[in-house]
Amino acid sequence: MAHHKCYSSMRLVLISVALLSSSFISLNAHGADLYQRNVARPVNQVVFASVDSVRNITKQQVIQSTRNGWHTLSGALIGGLIGYQFGGGTGQVVATTAGAVLGAGMADYRSQTPVIMEYQLVELLLKTEQGELINVIQDNDSNMRFKRGDAVRLLYFDEGVRVDIAY
Repeated sequence: MAHHKCYSSMRLVLISVALLSSSFISLNAHGADLYQRNVARPVNQVVFASVDSVRNITKQQVIQSTRNGWHTLSGALIGGLIGYQFGGGTGQVVATTAGAVLGAGMADYRSQTPVIMEYQLVELLLKTEQGELINVIQDNDSNMRFKRGDAVRLLYFDEGVRVDIAY
């Protein structure tokens, strides 16, 4: 009976940790984007220009893991549960401890691995109606392809500039 109670409480803790971990992951995955669609914001200035040249750029950024101890704790719990299944008496305690240590170590090692993010950008050299040359690098939008000679507009906002096709 004590074996069943212990297993049930460990399973409850494991489920709670899994739910907490998934909620932290979903919060980080849906962080604020630099450019958001369908958001009204004031435009400070609009400048009309034509595209002089277009160059697609790929930028890679190495992001160090921002994970905290939840992954290590989850690994320890899972490893402990697996280790608990083996042996009896002192052997079971040793197997549980070894499983917890190995699980924590593996989870910690995996959480320290850096992630490489790759961004698709487009560099535009624009010539304004006044003859001024302006260089803009922005996210590559698959729905908005630029080519030399396109009429475009530069939208200046408080936080930067965005180029789109002038219709």
